[in-house]
Amino acid sequence: MVTSEELDILKEHYSSFQNPVFYCSNQLEILWSNPAAGKIEQKYTKDISVIWEEFFFSLQQSDPTTTLSFHFICGDTCAWLRYIPVENGGFLEWLLEETDSNSLSRFHEFSMQSSDLFSDETRIYLTNIFNVLPFLYKEMEQQEQYESLDYLKQISQNAYHLLKMVNNSLAYRKLSPNSLRLTAVDITKELEQLFILVQANLLRSNKTFEYHLPDSPILMQTDVEKLHIALLNLISNGYLYGGSDNLVSVSVCTQKEDLIIRVTDHGEGISTEQFERVFTPYYSYNPNTGTHSGIGLGLPYTKKLAECLGGSCLLTSQPHQGTQVVLRLPIKNSVKDTVQFQSNRFEYSTGRFSPVSIYLSDICEIPIF
Repeated sequence: MVTSEELDILKEHYSSFQNPVFYCSNQLEILWSNPAAGKIEQKYTKDISVIWEEFFFSLQQSDPTTTLSFHFICGDTCAWLRYIPVENGGFLEWLLEETDSNSLSRFHEFSMQSSDLFSDETRIYLTNIFNVLPFLYKEMEQQEQYESLDYLKQISQNAYHLLKMVNNSLAYRKLSPNSLRLTAVDITKELEQLFILVQANLLRSNKTFEYHLPDSPILMQTDVEKLHIALLNLISNGYLYGGSDNLVSVSVCTQKEDLIIRVTDHGEGISTEQFERVFTPYYSYNPNTGTHSGIGLGLPYTKKLAECLGGSCLLTSQPHQGTQVVLRLPIKNSVKDTVQFQSNRFEYSTGRFSPVSIYLSDICEIPIF
């Protein structure tokens, strides 16, 4: 048992720290804080409440009797948190930095300005490739050129990778609050339909995917198609960068007036060197290969969409334990809204050019026809 004298010694020790330190109960009720703690409320109020709530959630999923470290990035705030347990509570150290996520370099600005022209031109050539592939496949099959069919499949997969990059580039470039098409929906049904399709596609590639949805409807206004694109990017990233045997799961719940979507993988996590740059547009890094990978717009698109919807996107990662992305979206709804469920929204999902096929093409083999 920690005596009051020992607590006083610890408080005196932390009083001289330049970074904020809190002494909290097991429920994260603040019992004491050092002088530096007041600075975070003044400078980081915008993001601090989201990080605090997610830290409490992470603490509940961990062993509170051991020293724990967490990395969070939300909005323009990057936070490193260390929890040192004592009896019936613990000391929580914060290290906070502002990221430079809103100011793009000249290269990024040039990339965004030129992306529309590049993407439109690329789509023309990709259309020509996709149109001819089924005819070539049938002709080779008739001539029993089975070895050549494998090369044709490789061409098809690489064409899908390019199409995903093009679509992500256009989607990110055009995304703004004015581009949203808000409709009143039962988001539980919409996400269930999406996740069933994702699970079926991943099963074809021997990958395990889990999802957990509330039993009751959640009525809200949102842009379902853009939300689907964000989630497909996050799921794809989880398998791409988490390792081949990784398990990706999605859980959905409500908290107060918000919809909470957590996309979790159990891979190697994000290194400290790369952590601050995960939301930087056009930046990508594959920890499995040590090289750059993809176009680097999946996470930036997700963050931008969340902010356009009036919410937030938080990322936390621990070495060798995985990464979790948390979308917190306000449940905007009115009694005058007519709730829609567009059951045909993804009827074309098994088609060659559906969002599910395109955005999972990095981790699934898509049939040529």
